[in-house]
Amino acid sequence: MKCPRCGSGMKTAAVRNVELDMCPACEGVWFDEGELNRIIEMGEKAVRDSALAPTLKSEIECDERPSLSELPCPRCSRPMMRYYYDCIPGIVLDGCNYGCGIFLDDGELHKIFVHISGGDEKLPPEEEAAMQELMKEITEDNIVKDDELAEKPEPKKSTLEALSEIEDKVPGAKSPGKVLDFLTGLLLESGILRYKD
Repeated sequence: MKCPRCGSGMKTAAVRNVELDMCPACEGVWFDEGELNRIIEMGEKAVRDSALAPTLKSEIECDERPSLSELPCPRCSRPMMRYYYDCIPGIVLDGCNYGCGIFLDDGELHKIFVHISGGDEKLPPEEEAAMQELMKEITEDNIVKDDELAEKPEPKKSTLEALSEIEDKVPGAKSPGKVLDFLTGLLLESGILRYKD
C-alpha cells in the first residue's frame, strides 16, 4: 500500500496483536475500520512500546480545518474527508467516506491520547473570555428574529469581516482558520451548531 501523504511504500507495524500500516518516510499511519478504536483502548503506553512509537512526536504542522482532503484513500483511491476527532478543533483526521479507514499524520495519535486524558491545550483565560464575548456580540448582531424573517434582512457583517474583527481584538488569534476552529468549538459546545447525522 502507498502512503496517501507522501506516496512511499507503507510497512506493517504491530501494536500488540493489531497490525497497522505505517509510512517509514513521513510516519503517517493507516488504520483500517475499527483499528483506531482498538489502539485507543490499549492506551498510549502500548503504542510507546511498539514500532509506532516514533509517530507520537511530530514537529510537522498540518492543516487543522475540516474540509475535503487532498489525500486519496489508500484502499479505494477516492478522496478522503478531513474532520474533527470527537468534535475537537485542533485534532483533524483524514477519513474515507466509504468506510475503508482513517489516516493519521505524524503526531496526531498523540493529540488524541492527550485529549482523552483531559490535557487538551486551552487558550489562556483572558483570551478565551475575549473570544467568547466577541462571539456573543457577533451572534447577537446577526441573529434574525422570527418577525424579521419575512423581510429577509441582509447580514450585518460577512463572516470574513467578523473574523477580521476578532483577529484585531484578541491577542493570539493569528489566522482566520484558528479563530474559526475556536468559534466552531464554542458553537458545538453551546448546542447552537450540531453535526448532521
